[in-house]
Amino acid sequence: MKTRKWFTILVALVFLALALTACATTNPFKGVALEETGEVCGFWNGLWDGWTGFFAILASIFGGNYSMYEVHNNGNWYDFGFWLGAGALFRVIDTIVESVHRCIKRNSLSRGRPCRRATSRKERIEALFEYWF
Repeated sequence: MKTRKWFTILVALVFLALALTACATTNPFKGVALEETGEVCGFWNGLWDGWTGFFAILASIFGGNYSMYEVHNNGNWYDFGFWLGAGALFRVIDTIVESVHRCIKRNSLSRGRPCRRATSRKERIEALFEYWF
C-alpha cells in the first residue's frame, strides 16, 4: 500500500512537470546581442548573475530597476553558469548560517577555540568574527 502511494505521487509530479514545461516558450532573445554593448552574455556573465541574483531581486523589490537574469544570452552555457553561481551562493550562505548555529547551540567550535554564549546580536557577530579570524 505504501509503495502504491509513492508511485501515485511520483506519477502526479511527472504530469505536473510535463504540464508546466509545456507552457514554457523558448527565449526569443537567445543569441541576440545587447544594443548597448553589442555582445551576447555567456558562461562568465551567467556565473556572475547567479552570484548577484539574490541581491538583484532584493533591490528590485525595494524599487530598483534590476534584473537577475539576462535574456540576451548564448543559451545553455549562460544557464549553466547562472545555476552554478546561484547554487554556490546559497551553499556559502548555508555554510555561514550552519557554523553560526553550531557555535551558538553547542557553545563550542569545531576548531577547538571556545565560543562564549552570545546573548545579544552584537556578541553573536563578534563570536562569528572570532571563529573566522
